[in-house]
Amino acid sequence: EQLLSVESRELGSTCRKMVAAEKSPEEMLVAMTSSFQVLCCLTEACMRLVKVMTSETQQQEIVAKVDEVVMNYICLLRAAEAVSGAAPINPNVKVLAQHSVTMATIVSTLTRSLKMLLNK
Repeated sequence: EQLLSVESRELGSTCRKMVAAEKSPEEMLVAMTSSFQVLCCLTEACMRLVKVMTSETQQQEIVAKVDEVVMNYICLLRAAEAVSGAAPINPNVKVLAQHSVTMATIVSTLTRSLKMLLNK
């Protein structure tokens, strides 16, 4: 449970770094790479949790939440790609920031859901 919380916070942090790195392609690449590594660790921790869950319903809930995180992460990456190396006044920056906030919210929801499932 603690590992999930740490990885969730770290994913939120690395996603916010993408927004901060919008003016530098090099920083954006570092932020994207870092966030992907954290996403992989979080996904791995969730899948390990699925293996020990006895309830198929709980397993499906976790997999659905992880799927939601991954799908939103893909949207975040597309927004980051649209912003990276673009003109200084770029409307895609706002879209990137919105996806980052959405990502943080979804990861937070994942963490809360997992904690509730673990405490059942």
